[in-house]
Amino acid sequence: MKLSIAGSLAAILLLVATALGQSDRGTIRGLVVDQQNEVIPGANVTLTNTATGVRGEIITDESGNFSFPSLVVGSYQITAERTGFKKFTQSGIQVDVGRTSTLTLSLSPGEVTETVIVTGEAAGLDTATSDIGTSVSRRQILDLPVPLTGSMRNPLNFVILTPGVSGSVPGANPDLRLNISGTPAAMYWRG
Repeated sequence: MKLSIAGSLAAILLLVATALGQSDRGTIRGLVVDQQNEVIPGANVTLTNTATGVRGEIITDESGNFSFPSLVVGSYQITAERTGFKKFTQSGIQVDVGRTSTLTLSLSPGEVTETVIVTGEAAGLDTATSDIGTSVSRRQILDLPVPLTGSMRNPLNFVILTPGVSGSVPGANPDLRLNISGTPAAMYWRG
């Protein structure tokens, strides 16, 4: 009896640890430097979600670093300010699920009343981490021809849209075996 309870508790703890590893958030981190690539400590960095207007502020540390963890997926605008430098603004920064975007914000000497505006999107490649995240939009879920299982669609059918995931496509008798990032095939769902 004790062995059965211990086994059950171990299985529950394993499931909880696996669930905690999943996230629907992303991160933006970076460095604030001057024109000579010298770090700027004490710079005020503001991040604004352009869809909701929600803002977050942080002061760079002594190494000029900043980090905004656990961000909701969406488009953001970042601003950096420090006395003796022009205000820096960059918009179109996309936060994706499970992804860390790394930015370098370069401040030019001048007055804070002057603003340097960077347009365009941030680089899509993150060389700081091997994390992969994917968002499947509502439009994709409605438009993609994913087979029905009984009277409803199985959300696991959309997992194969994620980079690094492969598996059999469900047919009349669904049997979705997934390989995730090179792991052995596992049965994640059976109808």
